[in-house]
Amino acid sequence: MVMTTNLKTFPVSWLQEQSQAGKLNTEISIQRNAVWGSVMKSNFIASLLIDIPIESLLFEKTAKEEYNVLDGKQRTLTLCSFVNDEFALSPKMEIKQIDGTLLAKNSFSKLPEKLRNKILNYQLSFAIMDPLTEEQRAQVFYMRNQSVHLSKMDLSRVVLGKKARDILTNLCQHQFLQEKVALSA
Repeated sequence: MVMTTNLKTFPVSWLQEQSQAGKLNTEISIQRNAVWGSVMKSNFIASLLIDIPIESLLFEKTAKEEYNVLDGKQRTLTLCSFVNDEFALSPKMEIKQIDGTLLAKNSFSKLPEKLRNKILNYQLSFAIMDPLTEEQRAQVFYMRNQSVHLSKMDLSRVVLGKKARDILTNLCQHQFLQEKVALSA
């Protein structure tokens, strides 16, 4: 079973155009619901603004010249809804300002033109697959994700930060926790 994939690069504005034209299907059977909250969405938008590379999006091009979003639903929905002014950035986001410009509590239209253009022109990588069967679609999703999500413990290393992790590590090495509670590594 050979699958054909084309690697493309398009700006966020292209993604928005596809969305506005009704050419993006994010509700295929393998996709979970929209699960990102406002802080996750806001941090994702900030990551574009500070040039953190974004993992490629995986789309399937249908016979009708539309796209099924196989991997990247949360990123796709976040970008499209933000540039359409559907939410404001969270005051709880990690990076609250860039070059003296406050990000938190601002919607897309409230950002300075320079930052709006940076978002719209941000280059996204796409792996676009030719039409798939339902079975192939499920296999691609499984193989790409290995059906394993980050556990809360995996995420805690990122969320805590180095200083908090060091404090927690020292605390866990306390004699009481080692001997009485018998914490594992």
